[in-house]
Amino acid sequence: MEITHNKLTFVTSDNNVLNCDIKYVDNSLKKPVVIVVHGFKGFKDWGSMHYICDKFCLENYFVVSFNFSHNGINGHETDFTQLDKFKKNTFSLEIEELLFIVNLFLTNKIGSQQNYDPNNINLVGHSRGGGIVILATSRVTNIKKIAIWGGVSTFERYSERQKQTWRETGVFKTKNMRTGQIMELGIELLNDLEQNSESLNILKNLQNINSKIIFIHGEQDIAVNLKEAHQLYNSSIKANTILKIIPNTGHTFGAVHPFSGSNISLDSAINQTLEFFKK
Repeated sequence: MEITHNKLTFVTSDNNVLNCDIKYVDNSLKKPVVIVVHGFKGFKDWGSMHYICDKFCLENYFVVSFNFSHNGINGHETDFTQLDKFKKNTFSLEIEELLFIVNLFLTNKIGSQQNYDPNNINLVGHSRGGGIVILATSRVTNIKKIAIWGGVSTFERYSERQKQTWRETGVFKTKNMRTGQIMELGIELLNDLEQNSESLNILKNLQNINSKIIFIHGEQDIAVNLKEAHQLYNSSIKANTILKIIPNTGHTFGAVHPFSGSNISLDSAINQTLEFFKK
């Protein structure tokens, strides 16, 4: 089957630009929607993202992946060239932008000629994107199912000493191990975390979600420890959730950037998600 691939750009009410990839197989079947959400230092064209989206498309899903406006990527490129925007990003902004994408489907703004089902919206979030998916889902009632891959259980990942230095200097510096870039987080992120601690509490807000959830985590994940998957699962409504641990793999399920092909762990994460969405 041939996949139709369109690149679209949307502008939010705050004039932030969201660059999206829309993928689907052009047939007469009504398609459930899958929105794929990248994580910290991630982007819609990273490594395995297109492979993952294509796998969903071939199972007759209408798939959207997008760049958050302040993820540091310009347009549909693959290099971090907008470090000034990256510096000003916040968790709350990402939640708002994901809800903006969801609302495009609920109000049929993606394109009336496309045969997708606005009553069957599903989300897939990786790493920090998993936390964003959880918090966005807790604020609406229109999400059918969500899949959290290597998801964080908290955004509180900084020591008090780090926070103090952050307040004094106005920035928190983090190295991108792939590119070698030093990427700065502005005081906006810390302020957001401290001023909106309740609304950004992933475990607390998870308890308000009635959507079906699958948590998928790599057994050897060193970026987001396996204990966080158990924390997420234990804080959820058990009747609605499943926890799957994939052995002998890490945070990206063996995928790298640039993409060098799939593997048994990545395919397992995809197939278990597909099976869950189809139930």
